[in-house]
Amino acid sequence: MSASLQLQGEFAALVRTGLGPAEQVGIEVRRLRVYRELVERNLQGFLDSGFPVLRRTLSGADWAHWGRRFRIEHRCQTPFFHEISAEFVAFLQGLAPTQAPPPVWMQELAHYEWTELELDLASEELPTKGGSMPPNWNQDVPVLSPLARLLQYRHPVHRIGGEGVDPEDLAPTGLVAWRDRAHQVRFMEVNPLSMAVLELCRTGELTGVEVLTQLARDAQMEPAELVPFGQTLLSDLEAKDILLVVPDAPRCAGQ
Repeated sequence: MSASLQLQGEFAALVRTGLGPAEQVGIEVRRLRVYRELVERNLQGFLDSGFPVLRRTLSGADWAHWGRRFRIEHRCQTPFFHEISAEFVAFLQGLAPTQAPPPVWMQELAHYEWTELELDLASEELPTKGGSMPPNWNQDVPVLSPLARLLQYRHPVHRIGGEGVDPEDLAPTGLVAWRDRAHQVRFMEVNPLSMAVLELCRTGELTGVEVLTQLARDAQMEPAELVPFGQTLLSDLEAKDILLVVPDAPRCAGQ
């Protein structure tokens, strides 16, 4: 490592941690303090705006503690400011048990809040609507939108922050997050049946009726018990832009 790179690394470490003499990198104490305060204030500002519910749920001291640990312990893999939220989520989820990680509900709530930003900034655009209008699920193939995320949590993260909600409460929760054609990011709680339907639609290899028939088979049900109701569900998910009907959607060999 060159002397210049080594000096830069030492300077960055002093700014992050606040530990060590300014003379170590040949800078005045006053100026080093300014750099430290700027980095701390700016980084904390990104976290405050990216995780408002988590910030409100934690005490001020606890929130400052996790911001400080993130600044000192984590090495970001991106130079982009808008990806700081993703780095914070990776930091919280990547801490080993010996590193005093945060509780699971905190990791999940951070991921939930980050998902909204990730979808808002995603570069994908939804294709033109295809297939029948309205969809004919005997022939149309439902495909999970590239702007939809299927989320499974141990805690009801979408209710944390509400009055009387204990973040420690355990309640397995399935959610779908998506960005619609109006560029609005939305969230919806889904039951296990709807989640199973969406999982089967990830690859776009089956028509709607085939998806429902497969699901009935997996659940040891008669298709006639599920298909009528299921087609209404598929149509509702398609209308919300969670599912798409793509023209000439791929089919498995032999179908």
